[in-house]
Amino acid sequence: MASAGGADGRRGEGSVLCRLTPSPGLDDAWRVPGNDVALPGNLTRYGLSQAVHAMLAMGMGDGDGATGSRRAFDFLVEGELLRGELADHLRAKGTSVEKTVVVEYFFAVEPPERVRDLPHPDWVCSVLKGTLAGSSAAAGVIFTGCYDGTLHVHQAESGGLIYSTAVHGEALSSLCVVHVEDEDGDGEDGRERVLVTSSKDGSIKGWVVDEKLLSSKKKASASAFRQCFEFVGHAGAVESLAASPGSSRLCSAGWDNAIRIWSCDPEDLRSFRSGGQSNKKQKTSSAGGADVAGGVVEQVEIACLEDHSQCVSSVVWPEENLVCSSSWDHTAKLWDVSQGKVVTQLIRDSALFSLAGTSRAGHSGSLTLAVSGPDGVVHVWDPRATPKDGTYASVQTLRSHRAPVAAITWSPAANSPAASPFHF
Repeated sequence: MASAGGADGRRGEGSVLCRLTPSPGLDDAWRVPGNDVALPGNLTRYGLSQAVHAMLAMGMGDGDGATGSRRAFDFLVEGELLRGELADHLRAKGTSVEKTVVVEYFFAVEPPERVRDLPHPDWVCSVLKGTLAGSSAAAGVIFTGCYDGTLHVHQAESGGLIYSTAVHGEALSSLCVVHVEDEDGDGEDGRERVLVTSSKDGSIKGWVVDEKLLSSKKKASASAFRQCFEFVGHAGAVESLAASPGSSRLCSAGWDNAIRIWSCDPEDLRSFRSGGQSNKKQKTSSAGGADVAGGVVEQVEIACLEDHSQCVSSVVWPEENLVCSSSWDHTAKLWDVSQGKVVTQLIRDSALFSLAGTSRAGHSGSLTLAVSGPDGVVHVWDPRATPKDGTYASVQTLRSHRAPVAAITWSPAANSPAASPFHF
């Protein structure tokens, strides 16, 4: 086989013997043979992309992916994305250029296009795509929380502001949607969607959003957005929320080093809607601008997970009995919810600011996590991997950021995380 670096796969001066391997999710039309090929050591990802397209154009691949399309690729070399020349990358990793190097390639993420701006009165610290109703209108709602404690609801398609109100005394730190079984609710599938907000002031609140709010193209009145629950228990600022994928539970975490598990009681929700009395303590007023008629029902934690020694910065709930957390104590932990115990943990060298789990995990056991911190590095962790010396290592280390990475999210159409850095 002819190669890009020398005929018949022979290595030329300054070349690296590579085995180009397509990512498992890449279509067959973009696959090249898995033979060893000599490539110039000074190639960057642009040059490697050209090499892949050249092979496809010569009919060396399984398909005609290069025909009429010049997609850019990214390349994973020795567990890290290539961000310089190939030979320099290998030397920095301590890898000999005399051996065959496996280079995995996949489509590069296209630069995002700026569609529109959504003006806010203060810094935005939380964003959530709305899924509060079974109708298609719900898919086009964006909830945002600001540092001044206000909540804003926008239509995603037009960017128009539907609703805005003060809901907390300090920064609105996190948002999530809990699905509560309620045949009398507005949800088409017999489940009511409750929007839950948390704040740096230590409070957590649950809200019922009227269906009209989601379908109206005009600003909604306060009566369309009503507080139904107050979750009482945290002794410090709340940093993160996560909803259970299959029940009416949620978890919260923050500066009291604890992860608290809550349940949105369907009976309490029905009582709230009917204006009746609940056996639980009720409030009749709120500091926010939203309507609280009918009395806000206080919810008390049903479990508390304690093992972190510092602030719990982020939580995710990927499977019904599994909660994952990251902390300033340098650890990410996996919890068995029913037993309230740590199943396993990842230990890093610095505080962890953010945590994200693959949305495709479900009950398949294919969970992969990404964590980040002040060093600007994103660590991808497979909890199924066998630990060495009792410590789990990162499966991949992504080093493109030059500042602390404050938030991560996984692309729904890819096997890699997208991260956003802190701005100073």
